Amino acid sequence: MILGDRILMELSGEDHKHVRGALVSFLKPECLKMYVSKVEEEIKRHLEMHWQGKENVKVLPLMKTLTFNIIWLLDPKEINLLTISRR
Repeated sequence: MILGDRILMELSGEDHKHVRGALVSFLKPECLKMYVSKVEEEIKRHLEMHWQGKENVKVLPLMKTLTFNIIWLLDPKEINLLTISRR
C-alpha cells in the first residue's frame, strides 16, 4: 500500500520487495500510457455530468467520486499488485 499502516516505507523484507516491484512495474511509461486516455475520458465524462452548467458544486464529494471512478479504471490485476493482505 502507498498509504495506511502498511506504507512502503514501513515494510521490510519480502513485503517491501513485492510492493516496490508492483509499483515500479505499474509506473512504467508503457503502463501509464494505457491509462492516460481512460483517465482523460473519465474526467471529461465526470465534468460534463456533475460540473458543466452548474453555478455551484460541492467539490469534495465530487472529487471523491471521481477518484473512486478512476481507481476502478485500473485492471484488477494492477489493483491486486498494489495491495498486501494483512498478516
